Amino acid sequence: DVELPNGFGNLQDLPGFGSLNPRTEGTRTLGTLWSSSLFPGRCPEDYNLLLNYIGGSRDIGLAELSPEEIVGEVDKGCRQVLLKPDAPEPKVVGMKIWPTAIPQYELGHLELMAKL
Repeated sequence: DVELPNGFGNLQDLPGFGSLNPRTEGTRTLGTLWSSSLFPGRCPEDYNLLLNYIGGSRDIGLAELSPEEIVGEVDKGCRQVLLKPDAPEPKVVGMKIWPTAIPQYELGHLELMAKL
């Protein structure tokens, strides 16, 4: 996940808590939580804190990218579906890469477990 604060408007006024991006949107970012809406005080008032999830079992090539390239992919995805094209450049607050975050139970999983 990558957190990107951007001065493009007050996310606290947006309904909900984030967005999900289907693969058909053409972005690598799976979803974004509006952290500054969920948890007021997490960032200065003139910023918005976005927590982005990127990658997944269908985008394993992401693990080969540098941290800077990952930030670029997140920023690109946010500009496609959430931010205005002229939004300020992201200011990265933190990044955590989880190589095996969520187990993937593919077809045949139950049969495999029965054999074990």
